[in-house]
Amino acid sequence: VIGGFNKYVSGVYRADNCGTGTDDVNHAVLLTGFGSDNGIPYWNIKNSWGTNWGAAGYFKIERGTNMCAIAQCNSYPLIDNDRLEGLESAM
Repeated sequence: VIGGFNKYVSGVYRADNCGTGTDDVNHAVLLTGFGSDNGIPYWNIKNSWGTNWGAAGYFKIERGTNMCAIAQCNSYPLIDNDRLEGLESAM
């Protein structure tokens, strides 16, 4: 997380001083969507700092440029559909 990021309020976040390597990753966030704002493609991200930060806890970050290494160390679950059978009835 770099200096100006903690002051984010709105718009698509872009910073010249963000790194793009794995050593620059030091914060986990959740990708919730994507879009374009005034021609700038962005990822919509939920931060972990609560709803009083940013745009009710969310921010937009430039998409397609690996801004602040956002695409560097992503993770996602792999679901085994065979193991899900019967799970709905158990809930």
